[in-house]
Amino acid sequence: MTDENTLKTTKTSLKGQLTRFFNFIKDVESGKANKDQLECRLAVAKYLLSDFNSVMVQLMVLDLDETKNKSKEYEAELEEYEKKFFDCISKADILIKKQTFNQQADTINTSCSSQLQASQDIRLPCIDLPRFSGASENGGSESGSSWLEFYDGFTSLIGNDPNLSNIKKFYYLKSCLTEKAAAVISSLEVTNENYTIAWSILTDRFQNDKLIVHSHVRALFELSVIQKESPSQLRKLIDE
Repeated sequence: MTDENTLKTTKTSLKGQLTRFFNFIKDVESGKANKDQLECRLAVAKYLLSDFNSVMVQLMVLDLDETKNKSKEYEAELEEYEKKFFDCISKADILIKKQTFNQQADTINTSCSSQLQASQDIRLPCIDLPRFSGASENGGSESGSSWLEFYDGFTSLIGNDPNLSNIKKFYYLKSCLTEKAAAVISSLEVTNENYTIAWSILTDRFQNDKLIVHSHVRALFELSVIQKESPSQLRKLIDE
């Protein structure tokens, strides 16, 4: 059996190793130490308790042989060591899990950013904004789309875009208007506040439901007359 002095020296060494591991964990928590060493140190530290327990058992056996009556002292010392040991192990495990979670989150964020960048790098064909002249207030003119077509197209592409400020929307709006429609809001200065006013003026002026209905009815009367029933003639009528 190992002599008492050697056992006490080993015991002191094991206490020192656990204390250093404890201090390292505190440094990691405060950001003073690198987390990368934590797993390696934890792997070594996990054997400390069994080694310490072995030393203490041998000291207790020697105490029985020499009747020094230090068993209670050794038991209290072992209990204190166990408490500190498990405290260190649990804290280290938590820190490692947190580090793993953060690394996975960073990986996911990087992947999402790359995918977003890739999608942004795809150059789609330019979409021409709809134009509106207002030359015919019943809903259409040769130089611009009908009011409903313009309204739907502009609101979808520009008006409902949350990434555009009102002043940018106003510039886009003015670029889409010609002739009579442009003249309606020509006196308004291009500002954030005036965009809403300009859009309201255009809607009040050209959103004439009666004239729009009249235009659709007139279009129905202008449909080609079917001379002879046939699938091709029916398809032509539907297309019109």
